[in-house]
Formats: sequence, C-alpha cells, structure tokens
Amino acid sequence: MKEILPEAKKQIVVESIKGVFLLAKENIQDLFN
Repeated sequence: MKEILPEAKKQIVVESIKGVFLLAKENIQDLFN
C-alpha cells in the first residue's frame, strides 16, 4: 500500500472532523428542541 501524502492525509482528517462536528451540532439541536 502506498503511503498517503501528508496533504491528502490532512484533508481526510479535516473532512472527518467537519463531519463529526456537523453531526454533533444536529444532535445538540435535537436535544434542545
């Protein structure tokens, strides 16, 4: 397996974190409704 380039790895991490935050935000909004 080829090593993932640092740039690509960083991008994947950023996208993952963004997705987690979006899910968390939706869940928090549901709790307060």
